[in-house]
Amino acid sequence: MEKYTCINCGRLLLINEFYDEKSKRGHTRKCKDCLREYRRKWSRDNPGKVEANRIAYKQRHAEKERERRAANPGKVKEINMRVYQNNREKYKTMVAEYRRKFPEREHAHNILKSAIRSGKILKPEYCEICGKKANLQGHHDDYNRPLDVFWLCGNCHSLLHKGKYDTAHRIASDLGITLKET
Repeated sequence: MEKYTCINCGRLLLINEFYDEKSKRGHTRKCKDCLREYRRKWSRDNPGKVEANRIAYKQRHAEKERERRAANPGKVKEINMRVYQNNREKYKTMVAEYRRKFPEREHAHNILKSAIRSGKILKPEYCEICGKKANLQGHHDDYNRPLDVFWLCGNCHSLLHKGKYDTAHRIASDLGITLKET
């Protein structure tokens, strides 16, 4: 087996100690250990660039990720549960902080859940925006009116909260749908 010298540490190493690369040599000039250390140091020194690269990567691969998740719902659920189990205290802290920060939202959610359980409000099966049959989420445009909600699928609700739309009515008008008034 061929041996090469790392230009960084000077060690004579087997070819499998170098990463493959599209060049005349066919491998990197620095060994795997030296490149890993270089990348760790660069990441520590450039946290802003690391985060920008992570966001850009997620945006470029968003469609592929959606397809992967749709094709493997059981695996995604298993991974999410494992992440939750490993970070349970962090999640509890985040939920407690959210409830402390937005008590009016928590109050509205609790009133709505109680009304659904008591049968005062019937949860529909279809999204009011796209008409998709899904496990719907209630969206409050005004937390002072806790029983006045739009029933949305996760996708439409996510679009609303990501700032793509300011209200459910705006989503509907963009899709050419007229919402029924309640």
